Amino acid sequence: MTPENGGRGMAGVLAAILKLRARVWGRRDELSLKNIRKSHMAYMLLFPLGLMLSDVLYHDWECSIGGIDSILLQMLVYGTAWLICALLPKDSIPWALRAAACGGAALVGPAVLFAHDGETGLIFVAAFQFCIGIAAGCGFYAFGYILQNAERWLAVVIIGVYYGLAWGLYEVEAVVDFTITVLPPVLMAILLAVVFLTKVSAFREAAGAPRKPKQAPLSETGAENAEGGSGTASYYFVLVLFMVYYFINITNYYLEAEQDYIDDTFYGIGMLAGVFAVVLVQLVFNRSVCHLWNLYLILTVIGLIVMIFGVARDPAGGSFIYGVADNIGYLAVLYLLGGVAKLHGGYRFFRWVCFLMFAHDVLVSSVLDKAFDATSHPSNYFAITIILVSVGICVVIGPLLEKKIFAMPWMDSLHDIDVKKYSAEIQTVAAADQAQHLNLTAREREVFALLLTDASPRDVSLTLKISYRTVNFHTTNLYRKLNIQSRTELFAKYS
Repeated sequence: MTPENGGRGMAGVLAAILKLRARVWGRRDELSLKNIRKSHMAYMLLFPLGLMLSDVLYHDWECSIGGIDSILLQMLVYGTAWLICALLPKDSIPWALRAAACGGAALVGPAVLFAHDGETGLIFVAAFQFCIGIAAGCGFYAFGYILQNAERWLAVVIIGVYYGLAWGLYEVEAVVDFTITVLPPVLMAILLAVVFLTKVSAFREAAGAPRKPKQAPLSETGAENAEGGSGTASYYFVLVLFMVYYFINITNYYLEAEQDYIDDTFYGIGMLAGVFAVVLVQLVFNRSVCHLWNLYLILTVIGLIVMIFGVARDPAGGSFIYGVADNIGYLAVLYLLGGVAKLHGGYRFFRWVCFLMFAHDVLVSSVLDKAFDATSHPSNYFAITIILVSVGICVVIGPLLEKKIFAMPWMDSLHDIDVKKYSAEIQTVAAADQAQHLNLTAREREVFALLLTDASPRDVSLTLKISYRTVNFHTTNLYRKLNIQSRTELFAKYS
């Protein structure tokens, strides 16, 4: 190979890398707090409250039933509750949610009062965890199928803040007593109120149920998944990420409980910093969740290496980094699960999520726990091997993840009132997209429809609740796909 050819080859590789970087960094979720509907606040709180309530009484009560210790028993009943959610008929979800909330409200008092009273208290705690597992599973249904992206994003931020505070204050005795005695009844009362503020009709209309006849939102027409493939393919890949995260999470539990490598306070502070990173990436910079997932993988490896192999094995720095990573990964996975549920729209995906939650709590956790126990001390090398293998899987399937998940249109659609107002333009855009194989994204189709109404870029920005710069970004891509140069050509060709 001549030096000139070698130089051209290196230049080509560099150009390809820069092109990939530009494409990945260009991924946008375009979240806007303006898209949060006050009428849907109750649905938004269901899933976070379910997760919080499952956590506040999740402790080692230093007793067992039938040889099953308290931690394992709680995992078994909580996971079984998710399995039952997977088996529920779709129309029974709101009724199961109401029954679980009432059961949890009846059990929270005895669970708190008798939690320290041996087997009797553990029975109440386990029954409470079962009811809350049902509520959390039904809450995920609302989280995925009823909420819009901005509402779903705010829900995961609430979850992240809670876990950050819970870990950061875990060693403060007064706080621990408060979370066991006062917080469960308070959260249970809020959940009960929220549950009965929801409407059965909203659940029936979600996840592919028959809807009242009306013009479908623009994001539900045409080539919805043109960039990322079919919704079915996408949900298989996001389930892989779901399991990767939980394998890493179980390893985290081992390091915290068995090896004592994690400093709870710094870990909690790191989790709060992770929430800040989520806000910064998705809300401030309007960038895609793919950046959060990549950041999670990088920081997880760095945090574990610092924590396990750092100078004098001081856990503070590693715990902080790993806390940032863990919360970023958790919130990213939850957001992705909800986003795929919304895009795919099938009840099968809900069942898959419930089954994997059951598998995590009942099957995978116990298998890995036995594997850790069987590994000769120190087994931190086994832990880091699990992390590296999990990260390696994500690296290997990275191109597929980019295509099948992160290239999906993760943005909110026009509100119903806008859909009715622009129904003629929506039909024009859908017809053009299908006839000319334009492969427009959901947001490009929305901008296209509004431009056909002679709306100015500023008007488009206000209608879609996105920035003026973002409108220009999509308009440029739209003109390129339509092979036109101006608004005049747009009107001449499509009006």
